[in-house]
Amino acid sequence: MNIGAASRQSGVPRKAIRNYESVGLIPEATRTSSGYRAHAQSDIDTLRFVQKARWLGFSVRHVGALLGLWHDRARTRGCKETGLSACRRD
Repeated sequence: MNIGAASRQSGVPRKAIRNYESVGLIPEATRTSSGYRAHAQSDIDTLRFVQKARWLGFSVRHVGALLGLWHDRARTRGCKETGLSACRRD
């Protein structure tokens, strides 16, 4: 789906989607033959996760660590190893 549809489905503004892609929170979107971004459903799920984490007050850096834990289904790493113990909201 294009960036407009991804924005509507995830609730994340287009500019934020581009930013999250540039800082590595979501993978670089594939491109159509005409050069438009094409996002997969997994990108939408990740964008929703990022949006919720940002709403909770996590920094972009900490969201990246949270994404690492979220994608690691075996949960072989703990929060302490990723530095998340220091990112609690006061």
